[in-house]
Amino acid sequence: MQGEEKLKEKLGDPSSHKATKDKSAVAEAMARQVRLHFVSAFVKTSARRADATGSGYWNLYLTWKGNTMLKMIRICLIPGVLVSLGLCGGCTSEEKKEARENVTTIDFTTYAVGKLPDGFSTAVTDGGQPGTWEIVDAKGTKVLAQTNTDETDGRFPLCICDSVSIKNVEVSTDFMAVAGKVDQAAGLVARYKDKDNYYITRANALEDNLRLYKVESGKRKQIANATLKVTSGTWHNLKLEIEGTHLKVSYDGKSIIDADDATFQDAGKVGFWTKADSVTYFKNLKIKNKEKE
Repeated sequence: MQGEEKLKEKLGDPSSHKATKDKSAVAEAMARQVRLHFVSAFVKTSARRADATGSGYWNLYLTWKGNTMLKMIRICLIPGVLVSLGLCGGCTSEEKKEARENVTTIDFTTYAVGKLPDGFSTAVTDGGQPGTWEIVDAKGTKVLAQTNTDETDGRFPLCICDSVSIKNVEVSTDFMAVAGKVDQAAGLVARYKDKDNYYITRANALEDNLRLYKVESGKRKQIANATLKVTSGTWHNLKLEIEGTHLKVSYDGKSIIDADDATFQDAGKVGFWTKADSVTYFKNLKIKNKEKE
């Protein structure tokens, strides 16, 4: 049919796309195919009605309705296609998934105060009491907080996003160091295997520094260090990027640490980390899948 052929020209024929291993290209091709399927089905159904009625009204109706449906399908179906491909693999259905650049952003505004968000689990490295991870109201904004003030110096509470396992990843968060006599630390974990094996970067408001560590067999070993001002009671951004054996850490939008380490080579989970009696707020968790296939 002419109407269907015009829609094919407008949308592009998915069958003409070359095979690609790039997930975003695959997602776009698949989304295009889904759009074409639904719009084509509508055109065929409407055409049968036009044949039955013999009315020229349907030609105008098809043009208008086809464009309207195309917009609706783009809005409603593309995110679902991307999620089904695993490009937006977040922790729960409550998360705000960004169908862009393989990014998932989790903010905690939709979760109930006083509870651990669904899809997260907690652990502790080394010793001391387990962390208390819960949603709190921070002056009108819901955030994830570690609130247990056990002063054990070698205590490292963890809060892990369990349904994400990525090798090459960029993970970031907005955090606030709130309180702590022994420490005021905020950290991000990646390539997490278990509570005794992972990479971690952390900023410390009492020490005014930024460090990158590996925790191997329960022992923390420093990879790199940088001195900078970390103010408590203020929101800051922390980001950890890992590709292959290359690790980068950024603080408030500036690249600070650039290092290499080959200890952990497999995919792993991501999450949050604190130390000792640190009371720390985390506003969000942004995860970017940087896998190259």
